Amino acid sequence: MFKVIAVGVREKEFGMYRQINTEEFGYEITMYPMDHDIRDPEIYKGGYDAVISGNNTTVLNDAYFAMLEENHIRVFIIKMTGYNQIDLDAAKAHNVMIANIEAYSPNAIAELAVGMAMALNRDFSAYAAKAEALDFTQIPEYPKEIRDCKVGILGTGHIGMVTASLYKALGAEVYGFDRFEKEENKAVLTYTTMEEIFRTCDIVSIHLAYIYGQNDRMINAEVLSHAQKDLILVNAARGELVDLQAVVDALKEGRIRAFGADVVEHEKQIFGRKVEEITNDTLKELYALKDRILITPHIGANTVRARENQIRIALKEAKSLCDTGEAPFRII
Repeated sequence: MFKVIAVGVREKEFGMYRQINTEEFGYEITMYPMDHDIRDPEIYKGGYDAVISGNNTTVLNDAYFAMLEENHIRVFIIKMTGYNQIDLDAAKAHNVMIANIEAYSPNAIAELAVGMAMALNRDFSAYAAKAEALDFTQIPEYPKEIRDCKVGILGTGHIGMVTASLYKALGAEVYGFDRFEKEENKAVLTYTTMEEIFRTCDIVSIHLAYIYGQNDRMINAEVLSHAQKDLILVNAARGELVDLQAVVDALKEGRIRAFGADVVEHEKQIFGRKVEEITNDTLKELYALKDRILITPHIGANTVRARENQIRIALKEAKSLCDTGEAPFRII
């Protein structure tokens, strides 16, 4: 029987794994929760064929993949799109095939990104902060309606284009930036430069893939210097794409209006846990601006459809890689 070890399983996912596996696959699956160390050597000694990981923060290097090779495990599936924490050269050196999953539910992340921008545009964070202080006076400035906004989409892959389509359906004028422009996307948006997007757009939504060492902090002080002062910036991709200090400075100096993020740099310090205090100085500064920010703890994919699709695709890819060496989203 095909044997899978799933590490980094969220509480609600245990039942999903069991139901989907019973109805569609019939594998032997052993599961470990999110707080279990994925690098624990003891858990890999069960004669497994493949690993499915839901952990997106722990760096997996040569020692980890040497351990998989020692246990004759040839397949590793990262149950998400981003894989910047994986040392691909190390995996290849130890004969471990790697695949991620894509397009499991672009709508889940797109809905969150659009919802954040709409909430920030209507000053929901500011009103929540005022209400907490029992202040129910109105904010004097009037925001634009979304149909009167120009929206810039950075990254026009699956998620970016669903986001663009939602904004277009709301009546916005939509622009896009991507290294690889697709002709079919031009029915929804107009391609332009990133500088032009920041210079002219009211909302900028980030949906770019993060590539370690290539586009770290690509949204930085220089890029933000081109932004119009009413800009709402939303990051639903990866925290490493944005220089958080540059965003904090721009907010404090009134050079952009608001910031929403489902991801931030160094999120492992706070996301997924309840902390007594934030020790990162930049994050402290960011959270002090609570009336102009909206931060969620990496919940973009936290919908029933998205989580079920992640599990289904991961199980299918694991068996395919083992049997044929091929899978739709094989990386190496």
